This record gives sequence, structure tokens and C-alpha cells, in this order.
Amino acid sequence: MSQQRKPTSISALLPMREAQAYFGNRSRQWFYNKLKNEPTFPRPVKTGAHTIAWIRTEVDAWVIALPRAAFDGLSAVARKQIAKERLTRSEAKQMLAADVRGFDLAETVRDI
Repeated sequence: MSQQRKPTSISALLPMREAQAYFGNRSRQWFYNKLKNEPTFPRPVKTGAHTIAWIRTEVDAWVIALPRAAFDGLSAVARKQIAKERLTRSEAKQMLAADVRGFDLAETVRDI
């Protein structure tokens, strides 16, 4: 007999709509894909005949355990330019170093 996970209160549950909002308005299909393809994604509990919910603490723990991207000092604008021009990381850093010397904030803001 398997041990069932039980939330301590109703507020500890994250119904599908709240879970969608929690993850940035993801679709229901995104959740089903996570359940199918990612073994570490928290499993929902059945709350009714046709409804499921997640235990909030399990979802929080899963989000905290996600790997974070390493900080390499590149801004989002620089990453976009790197992708557009297909530069290597060292070429991008050289380009950014040259750009910083002649940096004009007003021009940069206007370009964005």
C-alpha cells in the first residue's frame, strides 16, 4: 500500500487555474507534458471526479530546485545580438568591451 500525500489545509492546494497563473499562465497541455516528460515535476492529487490540484509546498520545492542559468555578465540585448549575428562568446565579449568604451545611454534607449 502506497503512502498518500495529504495537504494540511485547502489553502495548501493549488488547483489547475491557480497553477496556471503560478507558472505564468501556462496551458493545461504544458502541465500534462511536464507530468509525462519530467519525472521530478510534482504529481497532482485528485480533488474531485474531474479535477486535480497540486500540493503548494511540493510545487514551491520543485521551483526552488530548478537549475539557475550561470551569470556571465551578458545582458538580454547582448544575447539577442549574439544570436542574431551568431557570434561566439569571446567575440561577443570583445564586441561588448568595445561598445562600453563608446557607450551612449540616450542612443541605446532610443534603439530599444
